[in-house]
Amino acid sequence: MQKRSLAKKVTLIYAILSVSYIILSDVYLGTIIEDASNYTTIQMVKGLLFVTVSAVVIYHFVSQREQELLMHQRRLENRTAQLYHDIQTPLSTIGGYTTSLEQLFEPGAPSPDWDDVYIHLAAIRKAADKVRSDAELLGQELREGTEKNGQA
Repeated sequence: MQKRSLAKKVTLIYAILSVSYIILSDVYLGTIIEDASNYTTIQMVKGLLFVTVSAVVIYHFVSQREQELLMHQRRLENRTAQLYHDIQTPLSTIGGYTTSLEQLFEPGAPSPDWDDVYIHLAAIRKAADKVRSDAELLGQELREGTEKNGQA
């Protein structure tokens, strides 16, 4: 069964409560007020009261959701900056060691020390593993966030 969105839930609840309020309050007023001029005035006050209360409730709800969204946005921005750093560092390592390896094998360069080559390759492998690990962690966080938000 697919979950209803928050907007649909809020709209449905608002519609049910609003229609109920209008019908029940009109029926009630019709039973206690006999003078047509008073009835019209009370209907107008009742309508203005309904609009005012609705506006306050909607403002409070939207304001609360807006604060939650801003908080999530800040967390995402911080996490994005951290991921950028976590990925940039090993990529710089890979680039630096790759350049060093290229220099070891330049035409006319003395025969490379194979221990140095293996050290360079191990550093490149370690950096690549770090990027892969960070990418897997990011994928896991994205899946968890999608499942948490009911979008799976």
